[in-house]
Amino acid sequence: MSEFLTIVRAVYSGLSRRKVAAMHKVSRNTVSLYLRQARDQGWLTLEDLEKLDDLTVTQGLLQITAPSRDATFNMPDFDYVHAELAKPHVTLKLLWEEYVEQCRQSSERFYMETQFRRYYHLHAKVHKATIRLGHKTAFSLEVDN
Repeated sequence: MSEFLTIVRAVYSGLSRRKVAAMHKVSRNTVSLYLRQARDQGWLTLEDLEKLDDLTVTQGLLQITAPSRDATFNMPDFDYVHAELAKPHVTLKLLWEEYVEQCRQSSERFYMETQFRRYYHLHAKVHKATIRLGHKTAFSLEVDN
């Protein structure tokens, strides 16, 4: 039996979400997510769950997909953004403003600053971007005793 069914059945049987999470070694958020998915599929009682098999559950859960990005928005070139951030006095806010101006000139939809930052940080995480720490040569000295 799938972990999904086991967890949902345990909650529907009367156990608290906290106890179920501890028993199955998952987070309480995972238990809540499973319960929401079961509710979205119309599985509201133990009797509804008894009628299901693993194949039905798997097919039902595959229908639930994460919302995709709205393709009508112009996605910034984050390789360019990352390269520009290496330059002194360049910030994400400044690059977002530049992106907005370019979109307005070409009459395209643009992301607000929070989404711009979110997508940049996702890009940076995937491409293993690192922070650049600049230093001036011979500005400081380290000595071992």
